[in-house]
Amino acid sequence: MKDTIFHSMDWKAVVNKYDSPCTLFYLDPPYEDSQKLYVHGVIDMVDLHNTLKQLKGQWVLSLNYNPDLTELFNDIGKTK
Repeated sequence: MKDTIFHSMDWKAVVNKYDSPCTLFYLDPPYEDSQKLYVHGVIDMVDLHNTLKQLKGQWVLSLNYNPDLTELFNDIGKTK
């Protein structure tokens, strides 16, 4: 964890700044019906999906169970 950098800011700003083949992103977007608990509010899940598909780095995404989200992320949620 010596070289780990933590940010609590807009996810796109972090991804755009740090994406590289040696980067691991952990993304924990707001869960459904919890938008008021987060500084950065609502995240467009289709935008997140499309961005993750294009990343050079690896990523871990935590989501609550939702059939629609499962379907959306199914095509990129497999180990390479």
